Amino acid sequence: MTIYDQHMHTLYSFDSEAQLRDYLTQTKAPVVTTEHLEFDNPDDGGRDNLPDYARMKATQPALAEKFPTEFLLGIEAGYFAPADARFRQYLDNHDFDLTLLSFHHDGHYDYLDEQLITMPAKQQLE
Repeated sequence: MTIYDQHMHTLYSFDSEAQLRDYLTQTKAPVVTTEHLEFDNPDDGGRDNLPDYARMKATQPALAEKFPTEFLLGIEAGYFAPADARFRQYLDNHDFDLTLLSFHHDGHYDYLDEQLITMPAKQQLE
């Protein structure tokens, strides 16, 4: 069984500057990036963070010419219920090889924010 990382971000995610070619030079196994999709992201002032899908798709053929590695497009959908309709609309209108679901925030607080980490668990759920 081959195991490979499916949780990688590139310059198409708001929190990364990694180049796709840097991943492709490291392995012969398939490479799938999972760029962040975050609505109302509290880590970014409440803005929506959408990967540049058109640029991602446009980059794919050029990379395929230079690297024999299979390159797949993925998305890490930072889900939270109030944005459900926007997530579904975005995912319905973009073709990804992999959708990775994650839970990063509640629309107000990132789950790794210091004030949330120090809060009692029961209070976090309220």
